[in-house]
Amino acid sequence: MSNSLLSIALFSMSLGAILAMKRLGLWVSSMGAKKAIGLFSVLYPLSLWLVFLSPSFAASCLLLMAFGLSLAVLDVATNVEATAVERASGHKFMSKLHGMFSLGGIGGSLAGLLSHRLTFSALYYLSVVLIAAGRFSGDTLRRAVREKTLLSLMATLGFIGMSIVLLSSSPGNALVGFLLLGLGISTLVPLMFIIAASQGEGDASKEIALVTRMAYTGMLLGPVIIGALSGWLGLQLALWLVAILLAGIALTAKARRLSVPPAANGS
Repeated sequence: MSNSLLSIALFSMSLGAILAMKRLGLWVSSMGAKKAIGLFSVLYPLSLWLVFLSPSFAASCLLLMAFGLSLAVLDVATNVEATAVERASGHKFMSKLHGMFSLGGIGGSLAGLLSHRLTFSALYYLSVVLIAAGRFSGDTLRRAVREKTLLSLMATLGFIGMSIVLLSSSPGNALVGFLLLGLGISTLVPLMFIIAASQGEGDASKEIALVTRMAYTGMLLGPVIIGALSGWLGLQLALWLVAILLAGIALTAKARRLSVPPAANGS
């Protein structure tokens, strides 16, 4: 498949997820998170399998939209159920849940590393390992530090890491920067889900769907924006946008009136 066709296919997948987000919170709320997880756990792999059996590229794009939609539903429903179980049990495990997601990324990137033996694959594998390690330690940190404080600290760590990468003139220093960046951003997403869920009353589906929609929009538009800026300013200056966004999260996380209810047993 050519690069242009691959781009269209990936765009279709992301578009399916983003288009679903507006109603996704309502779907999960009306269906129930458990039922949504059960149903779309089947539809998610099925839609991808059908892509390889589709008779045309257009049909493949439609199926990839369905694949993206299924992924988005699973994303929202799983996080809704996780926040509900956290509140009911008093045990903090959201970061570990996202760490299990990262383990899937480790498996996929390791397979790519073994099959292609590319330096890029090795760096990607290292970054995913670091993110997984950070996520598995995130719940321990949540027991010691308030969520919005932890969000600010981790965004600061990510900003420092990204700045080191962009200012570095040696591979060793850049590696240290990637290490700090991976650890810093590792817990940002689970923390944002926890904080978003705590802002609403009762059902957290709407708030979690909003965060998920923002994340998918960022994945779709982020590379486009950075690519456009790199053509105008150069790649290094364009990547400073990522550092600036991390700095913005760090500065505003504690300033905003975000409240997270304490765990029932403080664990």
